Amino acid sequence: MIIYPQKIRTDISVFNSVAPKPLATSIPHLKKRKLCPFPVLTFIGRKDILDQMSKYFASNCGSRHIFVLHGLGGSGKSQLAYKFLEDSQAGGDKWYVIESPNYNCSLFTILILSFSDIFYIDATNEHTLQADLGAIVPGSAEQSVDASLQWLAHQHDRRWLIFFDNADDPGLDLGKFIPRTASGNTLITTRNQGVRLLAGVNASAQVAGMSSDDSTQLLLQLSCIEWNEGNQMLAEKIVKVCTFILIVEK
Repeated sequence: MIIYPQKIRTDISVFNSVAPKPLATSIPHLKKRKLCPFPVLTFIGRKDILDQMSKYFASNCGSRHIFVLHGLGGSGKSQLAYKFLEDSQAGGDKWYVIESPNYNCSLFTILILSFSDIFYIDATNEHTLQADLGAIVPGSAEQSVDASLQWLAHQHDRRWLIFFDNADDPGLDLGKFIPRTASGNTLITTRNQGVRLLAGVNASAQVAGMSSDDSTQLLLQLSCIEWNEGNQMLAEKIVKVCTFILIVEK
């Protein structure tokens, strides 16, 4: 048998030249989608707003939902949004019972709150927003804002949510980045109260400082002390003193 080493080397060389390259090298500009952050482990309270958000997104299934959390910087808007999204996905579907106001009799509707996909968008400025939004469209070498918006608009069989976090810039035209579709869910956190105009009916909430009760519970939790009536009263006094000091300093 005669072996032709030169021909063997040539064949292997040809094979390597036409073999498919790994995705990372063939499409180096492909951006990776960001994941939504988790809330801090010490998150506590805000039950009224969390319930408002849950009932809103669970109502009118299949219709378009836009909810806006607004308030001053450091008030906890993002943490509240992270907590809501974590709760909505934890342990499977969550059930809410909402009474219909359109009937004289007591008619209740059982609704499911859960999202098939959550798309996190850093909306600090238009550059970060476009970069994150453009990375949404799957399996495409031509990532762009328009491609992602069109893809989302055609996901009628999925219950997705797009989350614009820190959309504080008053010069940002956020409305043009919200998918134009009859369905889909959008959540926004912002310092700019004008963004509320994008929200649905009863679909915005002002996030202010923590209530005295929540502050007391947080203090007890962080202190890692045994709960009893005495410690509860002491924590309440500490919260009142701290609140008074903050008011005086203002």
